[in-house]
Amino acid sequence: MTSKCFQKIFTIAPEVRHAFGIPDSVCDVRYYPPFHRSGRLFISVIDLCIRNIFSLEAEMGPVLVMYGRRHYHRQNQGFRASYLPLFAQCIVGYINEYIDKDSSFEKVLKSWRCLMAYITGKLAEGVELERLRAHSLRRKSAL
Repeated sequence: MTSKCFQKIFTIAPEVRHAFGIPDSVCDVRYYPPFHRSGRLFISVIDLCIRNIFSLEAEMGPVLVMYGRRHYHRQNQGFRASYLPLFAQCIVGYINEYIDKDSSFEKVLKSWRCLMAYITGKLAEGVELERLRAHSLRRKSAL
């Protein structure tokens, strides 16, 4: 799942590859070991959100905000908060392609949209909090 989702993302926005340090010469991220940690972490976060779905805010909210704060510091490597909706879109797109189209299909897809909106919203919140903190520190050091 991980590599297919990321391949979707990299096809839509090839510049995201650079945020992960993936050289242009790498065609398939499954065969690029330095990326494996990011992929496993990505899936682990989604897995933990699903496992904690009934206490999502209490269990995962702070974790996701912390990851967002960390992502802020990856801007020099090419990370942009504007990529977050793209990640959500590609995950939901992957789910749309690979789940059974039975009677619960629309409900499942809506649930994934809600979960991905929550995850990306918390990550964006963390990015913004860290941006404000960094700005405040710069202002204090200028005084």
